[in-house]
Amino acid sequence: VPCLAEGALAALDRGDMDEHDRLAAVAAERLKDCDVVALGQFSLARAAELVGRACGKPVLTTPDSAVRKLRRQLGVG
Repeated sequence: VPCLAEGALAALDRGDMDEHDRLAAVAAERLKDCDVVALGQFSLARAAELVGRACGKPVLTTPDSAVRKLRRQLGVG
């Protein structure tokens, strides 16, 4: 289910990290029927905790997922 955090990128561009994260969490409230939330942009990773609290679902981030895959490919931990 695609979901846009309206205004979050503009907040990030202004340097308003708290507003960026808040808007991501507000958007995530619409995802309560999903099993998992995947934050598809690296910039959204910083909001993962707030997003998880807002929707009550596990949250995947692109940086964490990329590191896990790289570790598997390298045979590390």
